[in-house]
Parts: sequence; C-alpha cells; structure tokens
Amino acid sequence: MSGRRSRLAMVLVSLTAVMWVLQTGTAQAAVTVSRAEVSGDRLRIEGRSTANRAITVDGVQMGTSDGSGSFRVERSGYTRPADCTVDVNDGSAVATNARLSGCTVTSPPPTAALSAISLSPATVTGGASGSATVTLTAAAPAGGAVVSLTSSNTAAATVPTTLTVPAGVTTATTSSVLTSTVSATTTSVISATYNGTTRTATLTVTGTAPPPAPAALASVSVSPSTVQGGSTASTTVTLTSPAPAGGAVVSFASSNTAAATVPATMTVPEGVNSRVVPTFVSTSPVVATTSSVVSATYDGVTRTATITVTAPPPPQPGGALDSVILSPSTVQTGTTATSATLAFTALTPTGGATVSLSSSNTAIATVPATVTVPANSSTGAFQVAVNPSAVGTATISASYNGVTRSAVLTVTSQSLFRIITESPLPNARVGENYAGFIEACCGQGTPYRWSLVSGTVPDGLRFAGNDLRLSRTTAVTGVPTRVQTTTFTVRARDGAGNTATKTFTLTVDPASPLVITNGTDQLRDGAVGVAYEASLFPGGGVPPYRWSHVAGTLPPGLSVQASPGRVLGTPTVAGTFTFTVRVDDSGGQFATQQFSIRILP
Repeated sequence: MSGRRSRLAMVLVSLTAVMWVLQTGTAQAAVTVSRAEVSGDRLRIEGRSTANRAITVDGVQMGTSDGSGSFRVERSGYTRPADCTVDVNDGSAVATNARLSGCTVTSPPPTAALSAISLSPATVTGGASGSATVTLTAAAPAGGAVVSLTSSNTAAATVPTTLTVPAGVTTATTSSVLTSTVSATTTSVISATYNGTTRTATLTVTGTAPPPAPAALASVSVSPSTVQGGSTASTTVTLTSPAPAGGAVVSFASSNTAAATVPATMTVPEGVNSRVVPTFVSTSPVVATTSSVVSATYDGVTRTATITVTAPPPPQPGGALDSVILSPSTVQTGTTATSATLAFTALTPTGGATVSLSSSNTAIATVPATVTVPANSSTGAFQVAVNPSAVGTATISASYNGVTRSAVLTVTSQSLFRIITESPLPNARVGENYAGFIEACCGQGTPYRWSLVSGTVPDGLRFAGNDLRLSRTTAVTGVPTRVQTTTFTVRARDGAGNTATKTFTLTVDPASPLVITNGTDQLRDGAVGVAYEASLFPGGGVPPYRWSHVAGTLPPGLSVQASPGRVLGTPTVAGTFTFTVRVDDSGGQFATQQFSIRILP
C-alpha cells in the first residue's frame, strides 16, 4: 500500500511540472494600456493590471493598481525616450510595450568624423607663420573633438600636437603653423588624425629672396634722335633696379658741344628705375648735318646715345596751282556773278603769286586778266562776272608757273530756286519757346515770300510766313502746348515768280520736369517795418505757373504771391522763419522747396 502511494505521488509531481512548463511557454502580459501620452515633460499612462500590484514604467515604479486592477500613472519632469515607447509591467513575466502619443521619434546625432584639413596660406616664405583649419563631417560631441596634428618636415614647419574642435561646431583653426628660414623651397605634409581617420595638406615653404643687386645704369636714349639745329630733345635714363635712398645722380657729357649740350647731371628719384627729362638736350643751328654722342655715367658704368643735328632745309619755291573751284558752278539766268577760289599745293612765295585768268566764252562770263594771291597763302579768290541774259557754259581757266587749272560755269534758264532746310525740323518741347527756321536758296530777287500750303504745325506754334522780314528765311515759332507730331508743307516764291515747296515733320517732346531754380534755400534778409520782396523762379514744366505756401511759417506780414511767384509784404516780427512753397504748372506737374528768411529787428 505504501509503495502504491509513492508511485501516485511521483505521477502528481510529474503532472505539475508539465503544467508549469506549458504555462511558461504560453505566458502573456497581465497589463493592458488604454492611454499612454506625453505632453512636454508630463507623462500619463492609464490601464488595467492584476489588482493591487506595483506598476513600473521602463523598470521604474510609478504607481499601484487598485483593488479592481485599474491604474493611472502621472509624472512630471519626465524625459521622453528616443523611440517613443515604454514597457509597462505589474510584476508579471511579460511587460506590455506602449507607444506614447505626443512624442516624436528622434534620430541619434550623427557621429563626427574628420573631413579635411586646409592651410592658409598654402605657400609661405620661410620664417613666416600660417594657419591650419580642420573640418569635421558633423558637430563635435560633448567635450569636443581632439584632433592630432603632425608635420612631415619639422625642420621646415611645425604644428601643435593637437587641435580641439569645440563641442557643437564643425571647424577649428590654429594660427600656430610655424616655419623656419630655408635656403631653398621645400614642402611639409601636415597631417590631421581623428578617430582613426587622417587627412593631409601640403605646405610649401619658400627660400628667402636674396637682396636685390644695387642699381646700375642700363641705358640712355634721346628722342627724337634726329633734330634740326636749334631744337631740343628729351633724354631717358633707365637703371637695372630702383634708385637707392637719396636717388641716383647720373653724370652727362656731350662729345660735340658746338652742336648739342646737356646738363652736367640728372637725378633718378629714389625708388624708381627710370626718368625722362624733356628738352634735356639743346642743339645749336648748324650749316651741315652733324652729330654728338651723349654719354651718361653712373657708378662706373657708361652708356651712350647719338643725336643727329641737321641744317635747315633749303628755301622751297612757292606751291603750284592745284585747282579752281566755282561756287556755285551752276547759276540761273539773271545771275550777275559767282565766286571762284584758287588752291595751291603749298604756300605762295615771297611777293605773292600772279595768276593769269581767262574765260572760254565771254558772252557767258568774263574774268579779270590776272589776280595776285598774297605771299604765304594757300588760297586766293576772284569774282566771275555773269551775263544775266545769257544761257550756256564757259570754262574759267587759271594759269601759274606753267600749270593751268579749269572749272566749268553753267548758266541755265531752269529755276534753281529751292528750300534747303532739311526735314524733320528740330524737336520742340511742351512749355518751352521754340523757333525752327526754314531757309530757301538760289532764287532771283529777294525777299522771298512764304506760305503754308497744307497741314498744320503743332498746337501752340505758328508758321511765321513773311513776318520775320528776313530775305531768305521763315520759321515755326511759339510755345507748344501738348505732345504731338505734325506734317505740313510750305511754299517759297522768289522775286521772279519761281516757287519751291517742301514738306516738313515737327515733333513736340514732353515738358521738362518742373523744378524750383532759385539755387539756394535762403532768401534774402528782411527787416521789421521795411517792405520786402523776393522772387521765386520755376524751371521746366508748362507755364503758366501758380505758387502757394504749403508748410512751415512765413514771417508775420509776408505772404506768397500766386503769379508771378514772390514772397512779399512788410515783416512785423524779427527772427528766422522756415517754410515750404509749392509751384504747380498747367500740365499737372508740381514741385516744392523749403526756404528760410531772416528778419532783422
């Protein structure tokens, strides 16, 4: 009986173990979360669990469930987790993972790595210093990033052993890149290492330049190198390097002082390597071409330049006859004369030039037998008499020293009367006085009579016709009132009844901007009890103008006259008064200006 009980006990133990294993393999969390949220630094979690259990959040006890199993956790000063999830447990084998509303998942900051090292400058003269800058791929962590620095050639350049990039920034610079004097250009590789990453930059250290050689005389030149006796020439001295302190005093000499002389010295100023002195060489008149060697000496070195001095050229005979020009060369029947001009290839000789004249057809035109052109002249003139009733041509010839030149004069019965002013006329401007002149030419008998035969001139302008009382000219005059372009045709009639017509275009531009042109903001002084008047001057715009006082204070007793613009009256109070006036034109523009008036007691 006892053996049977023992076997039964063993069976029960085995069943208990099996049930425990089954329960463990299928264990589930005992906590359910109905609300989990975070707002600022406040945490709130609500749910149900086994009754009367301690409630932990991420292993920290924050509350206790009540007898029904309900719980509420509220906590201030809470730091939200990066993944916005928490484990809530009541001591059961499995915790419940809850997502916090009101929380944004944050990524961990990137790990900083070494990106680059740069040198400034990358090339330095031995003995000078420079700077090195290291750059990280991201902001340095808390405590900073300590970057190791090395130089591959410490005989030429040294660097600090480390350079710290402060926390939160990506770069740091050291100005302690020091170099030593070197005899020849060399390099050093500057290396930066951080967290196993190395970056490099090459620094070039140049040798110290040798001191410049002392200035020596390089050359001397004269310009021009050939001159007529009695003229001057400039001289240029060039050194191999800038002149020393106090300048370089160069000695000069001339090998032929009868032909050319030079000052004893020329000083090249300190710091420059050349100097030009105009009229440095003076020459004397000579009867035959000769030369002189100009020598310059400085610090034992001599350089030379040769100047050639020529005799004056022999006297030249007067110029030859070059042409005869008639003006005009074509005239209308009724004309009594035209002008002729003689041109020479050079100046006429002493005593002048006597030129023989002739006409091939004296029935058409006649000329004097000779005309004398004054000495040292390149041109001469004479009149050609024209038979007013003839029609045809005549060749007018001039002869001098075996050279003959001719020009043909034509007399025609056809009218040559014409209007010679070009169209369009010059532009006018709104509000400004205008006069556009129109001229006729070559008619028979003046004054010419004018008329407007078609079209109109711009508003505000008028065609003057014969009102100008000029022999050959009329005009369009007046003050235009608006922007426009018009076309009109005018006719001219000469004393013989010949007529000429021409069509013109005239454009009116917009008015100039309206301005006040007094040129000063201080009107003349006045005195108490003494009548006062000061004018205000407009410019541009379209008259008439109207003035007004718009701001500030006028001296008591004075006022602004509307037109013409004046400040006038009799002051009653002493002092300095500042005020603003406004002028309006008839085109809608206005301008203002502030003025001051001082009234004396």
